[in-house]
Amino acid sequence: MYETLGTFIILYALIRIGWSMVWTLNNDQMIGWLLSPVGFLIGMGFLIGGGLIHQEYKNGIYLTMGVLVVSGLLSLAFHAEKMSEMNPVTLVWGDTAMFMTSILCSFSCLAIVGLPLLLGDGNMKSGWPPSIQRIIDASGGGNKKKQISCSNCNEKLNVPKEYSGTIQCPACKSNMQV
Repeated sequence: MYETLGTFIILYALIRIGWSMVWTLNNDQMIGWLLSPVGFLIGMGFLIGGGLIHQEYKNGIYLTMGVLVVSGLLSLAFHAEKMSEMNPVTLVWGDTAMFMTSILCSFSCLAIVGLPLLLGDGNMKSGWPPSIQRIIDASGGGNKKKQISCSNCNEKLNVPKEYSGTIQCPACKSNMQV
């Protein structure tokens, strides 16, 4: 389920990036040219979120849902009702009620992306992939924790890097020194 959802989000991201790049060539509409970088960043957000979902990271769902909210709000703010008003953050399907179509589309996408949180098997990974976590840690962000294994049951435990002392495993209640 996660690989399929991630793949579709990645494909959608590539369409959004391509759509934004087309607008950099269109100099007829100033608003379209100014919104091209915004559309590109939205596409990149979908690309990263889709990749994380494909790798079964729960943060990929949260990132993608956040990008969907921003994308939906921009689509509503810059909605177009005629082909001549189209721009990189919205589409026109010849619909006179494009505003309502944008709302329906945004909520549908949020529901589809959020399904693994409701129906998933609970095996999605928390946190970030190690490569992204190193970047977060190096930039001063992140939780600055180290991961250790319980000496009794091998449960993975996150402990603050500077902590030293006794901890208790929440799974088996065994005490150990860090």
